[in-house]
Amino acid sequence: MASIAGLKPWNTRIEGENTITNTGRVDGFLVFSIELDKAKITRTDGVVITRNASKTRIWVKGEETPERRDDVFVISGTVKKVNRDGVQITKTITDLVRARNCRWPLSGTVEITTDNDRPDALLDYGDGKCDHWASVTIGDGDESGTRIIDLRNKGKKWKKQDD
Repeated sequence: MASIAGLKPWNTRIEGENTITNTGRVDGFLVFSIELDKAKITRTDGVVITRNASKTRIWVKGEETPERRDDVFVISGTVKKVNRDGVQITKTITDLVRARNCRWPLSGTVEITTDNDRPDALLDYGDGKCDHWASVTIGDGDESGTRIIDLRNKGKKWKKQDD
């Protein structure tokens, strides 16, 4: 395959199995189980990234309408990934609220741990507003405190949270 305008073509192998199961209703809400098993991305440069996930998605709003943009889901579960540097990252998702009419999560938390010496992090998406701000607390919060991140920049711009 030829390159276009100096860009190299993607030739990535993707493997794994993603299973979504309707597990019925809990408190009147439709519940789905999502299992990602032995997912593996192998790039042409030999870099391998793996991922496994076990999540629950509860459909809490919008099921009764044909309009998709009014749908709201609450997601909880665990994602385990080995990144391109061989570091295992575990993300524990707790009550993450996603609305189809908002690009970012409305609320909920994600705890991030690694198998190296990096401190744990807690990502908090806030109180239910559709905005591009979240907070992250590194370690126990005493040493480095909490930072506000701009989700539009994938967290690259941080500022210290005002007390």
